[in-house]
Amino acid sequence: MRRRMLVHIPEDFPMLFVEGSLIVQMLSNLVENCTKYTPPETTIVVGACVVGANIVISVQDDGPGFPAGDPERLFDVFERGRTESNAVGIGLGLAICRAAARLHGGDISAVRVETGGARFEITLPLDAERYEPQMNCA
Repeated sequence: MRRRMLVHIPEDFPMLFVEGSLIVQMLSNLVENCTKYTPPETTIVVGACVVGANIVISVQDDGPGFPAGDPERLFDVFERGRTESNAVGIGLGLAICRAAARLHGGDISAVRVETGGARFEITLPLDAERYEPQMNCA
């Protein structure tokens, strides 16, 4: 199925100290969800900007949006967006995204788009090079 993908990142976007594979995993999970839960010919927009002391990376589509209820629950382990859909998955992708964002000192949220569609926003601290993830190995 075809999707139109747009990327909006400013030329002067700052460099960050992050675990690249986790950022790639987050973006992959979000874009994959867009393709699973939206019809063909949907437009997916990936953007990034600086907001105060943070960067915000967004992934938005113009599909049907989130199911009824609190979109925050989508980040729960084994929660699936539309259980009646034919989309394959077990509900770990967004929980993984949240864990990865929090390991970087940030978070992720789901935002309803008034014009239709879904938007995920990953917020990470701009001074991430000073942030050291705390791993609980006990």
